[in-house]
Amino acid sequence: MASSSEVYTKEAYSLIKRQITLRAAVNFGASGVPTLEKWQPSTVNPPQPVGYSAASTSPAGVIGVQGFQGVTSVAQNATGDYTFTFNTSFQRLLDCYVTWQNPSANLPPAAQNLAVVASGGSYGGTNVNPGGGNSATVEVLTLSVGTSPAATNPGNGEVGIFAFVFDDSGSI
Repeated sequence: MASSSEVYTKEAYSLIKRQITLRAAVNFGASGVPTLEKWQPSTVNPPQPVGYSAASTSPAGVIGVQGFQGVTSVAQNATGDYTFTFNTSFQRLLDCYVTWQNPSANLPPAAQNLAVVASGGSYGGTNVNPGGGNSATVEVLTLSVGTSPAATNPGNGEVGIFAFVFDDSGSI
């Protein structure tokens, strides 16, 4: 499943063999347009500010170049509906969650809940093991809170740290 060129740490302390967690920082602009970002650590030569910057979007298919840490892209399908693409496939999706780092004006984030769309969803849904060497995709909805949650775009300038936990083992 996971590419032989990927290097994962072994210590997950889980009963699930080969549990893999991938994270994606996404900065949302006007109308919920997502920008996949990469972490910019402090460097000595030349000095760079610590923080996030836009991840590379080309050349496609080159591991470690496009996207960041296993997430190659994120696309908006409709209001509050996003598809994440990964650089490889997995056995199954175990968990998905988001932490909002920059809510607008110190208020709660516009979209506080997250739901994963099942396979065959409006834009393809979740397909973590497409076969044929294709990359995994996970479709998520960012939802408002309340008695009738609805797909909602994150606020302009909000940053979501999305975590995807996969099972990459075919054994139990």
